[in-house]
Amino acid sequence: MEKTQLRNIAVSAGAYYFSVWVTPLLAWGFWTLLSQPAHPYRGDFAEKIVMPLVVHLPAALVAVGVGALVVWLVESQTPVRWAALPAALFAYFGYTGHHWAIQPSPMDRIGQMLGALFPALTCIGGAFLTMRKSSESGSH
Repeated sequence: MEKTQLRNIAVSAGAYYFSVWVTPLLAWGFWTLLSQPAHPYRGDFAEKIVMPLVVHLPAALVAVGVGALVVWLVESQTPVRWAALPAALFAYFGYTGHHWAIQPSPMDRIGQMLGALFPALTCIGGAFLTMRKSSESGSH
């Protein structure tokens, strides 16, 4: 592999590793803010679909920054492609590690998938937005 590609892999993986340290701090503040009034989630849709998105919101916000950071730091003609590595790491580690006390229903698995894909998609979205902003500012 080229030296530039190895550097880009290190930047992409390092950006994800940085997010692993930042996300718990943001999540702690988020849950402190959210736990003040009681927010009950009743019903299958709210419990199985909305709740995984709410739980993974801090990771999704950090993932936007990870995508932007990768675009800014890699040396490539297509820097958005390098955001695929941290997005894949967000998806993989967001999906694994669930321990179910009972056999999960299909709705439980859908919620698990949504929780894993939400930060991954926002990582790619942050990379695209950063690339678009940098191309707009560079054309003036």
